[in-house]
Amino acid sequence: MRIPTHLQNNAFRFIKVIGKRPVEENWTTTANYTFDKIEWDNNIGIATGYGDLIVIDLDKQIDTVLPATFTVKTSKGFHYYYICKSIGKLLLKRNNEHYGELQALGQMVVIPGSLHPSGIKYEISNDIPVKEIKKEEILEILKDYVNNVEITKVNEDMKILDELRDFGDKDIRKIKISDVLDFSKFKTLPNGELQGSNPWHGSTTGENFTYNPELNLCHCFRCNKGMNIAQVLAIKYGIIKNCGDKLTKEQFMNVLSIAKIAYQFVKNTEDIFFSANELMKKNLPEVEYIVDKLIPQGGITILGGAPGAFKSFLSLHLAMHGSLGRKMFDHLETKKIKVLYVDEENGERTLKNRLTQLVKGYDIKEPLDELFFSSMENFKLDMEEDRTFPILKRKILEYNPDLVIIDSAVRFLTGDENSSGDVKKLFDTIKPIVKEKNTTFLVLHHTRKTGTGGQNDLRGSGDFAASAESVLMLRKDDKEKGKFILTQEKLRHGEEHEALKFEVLEHSNGVRINLIGTIDMKSKQSTADKGAEEIVKWYDSLGYKEFTTIDAFEYLQSNFNMHKRQIYESINLLCNRGDIKNISKGRYQVVEEVQMDLNGLNL
Repeated sequence: MRIPTHLQNNAFRFIKVIGKRPVEENWTTTANYTFDKIEWDNNIGIATGYGDLIVIDLDKQIDTVLPATFTVKTSKGFHYYYICKSIGKLLLKRNNEHYGELQALGQMVVIPGSLHPSGIKYEISNDIPVKEIKKEEILEILKDYVNNVEITKVNEDMKILDELRDFGDKDIRKIKISDVLDFSKFKTLPNGELQGSNPWHGSTTGENFTYNPELNLCHCFRCNKGMNIAQVLAIKYGIIKNCGDKLTKEQFMNVLSIAKIAYQFVKNTEDIFFSANELMKKNLPEVEYIVDKLIPQGGITILGGAPGAFKSFLSLHLAMHGSLGRKMFDHLETKKIKVLYVDEENGERTLKNRLTQLVKGYDIKEPLDELFFSSMENFKLDMEEDRTFPILKRKILEYNPDLVIIDSAVRFLTGDENSSGDVKKLFDTIKPIVKEKNTTFLVLHHTRKTGTGGQNDLRGSGDFAASAESVLMLRKDDKEKGKFILTQEKLRHGEEHEALKFEVLEHSNGVRINLIGTIDMKSKQSTADKGAEEIVKWYDSLGYKEFTTIDAFEYLQSNFNMHKRQIYESINLLCNRGDIKNISKGRYQVVEEVQMDLNGLNL
């Protein structure tokens, strides 16, 4: 169907309709189209409110003459199209007789060329441009058909909506208040509004609060105040206290950040996509680090290690030093940061004992004002419907920490750590916070009981390592008791840090972590290289496409007297190089090398 010339306005939005009803559920927010994008073989509607479009929809002719504008003949009367700012829907009545409606934001009408269910076609009766008209002029024309109480309420509603427009962000209006507040126990009024008890301060009658789904506005009769979606979110997340309080620009931007993370509304496509030329012109800042070259700022770092490998203690050491602006290990440059340590592994008693040991060991006199904790609250990060999900996200947004430590990953999962889809849900929760607030997450995770110490030893799905900017692996030194080795197995935006060796020492009735220095991993790598070379020769000579760790052990131990750890290191090296891949526990598949025909390529 062709859109009439005078409706071909880029600010207008068109919707798919069957009969007189929209087909797509979210037509008021996202499921609508510009005139050149809509493709539909049935009826087409136009959403009023976009581009300040209003339509006076008359079933009976009124006495007052309406200003000439683009007009459509309907099955019973006429649609008069106007552009008018800051006016909402009005019912047109006189002496209890219904004449029609003024359709505004949240409404729609069917455009000419469509068929009414009765079979009558909507036709243009006055093919002239849509007239722009002032609200005062419209209200004067319709004053005999609208009562003053309704005009007052519409003016108040439009004032609240205009406050959203003044902040210049349309995305937040895509969130329905009904997605934020529970109206399941509210009753439906004849005008379509929902009525019940105020969600915050309650009601003696149970009827002091209404919600208008069409305008996406609430009204509290006790406070005699209306509220838009931004104000509702601001009350829910403690940014304002009272119904109808006005938001400052700073408060609104805070609400907007919360909304983008908590409700993850879809941006306009022009905000998502950019050209190669635009990418090349972007002035992107250099990568900064919370801890020099180990933990990138505004990203996700995984710290892996076996149970008892000192992960939590080391993370607490980092949290304390970062909150004070001290160097980690008294050696590595560390930013002064605010830290939120979310503990689901140890409990308050263990946290206090360890922190006390560190405070005494380092003779800390300053207050730890920038270090915060939660402990054993059963928080989950992969399940939006879980009661703890919005609480944790809200607290992260309220505290606005530079670093959030998650101890440990499996405790924040309701799903299976071996499932790529379940692990992805956890990181899909974290990533919007990283992007919006430039927050850094340090996620502690356990390793398998046997392994080489590399990132492939991380327990569960490969998505743990794949989702991180940096992967750190911590293990006890096999040869020296009380000493530990920290390696960086992955750094997305740079060269991996040298392996660090440190020891834990008693000091002044407390504990210190002493950096011994960096260690040379090359000799260890040469042993792994030799083992990897022999494994490749072995499976190539036998034509194996798959093998198990048991097969590799038997061959390498009997022929080369290699130790278990060396064999694991060799298998890990082959996985990292992409020569083999882990297809199930203890089972590997040989990756076929693909030969490319390079003839004719100008390289």
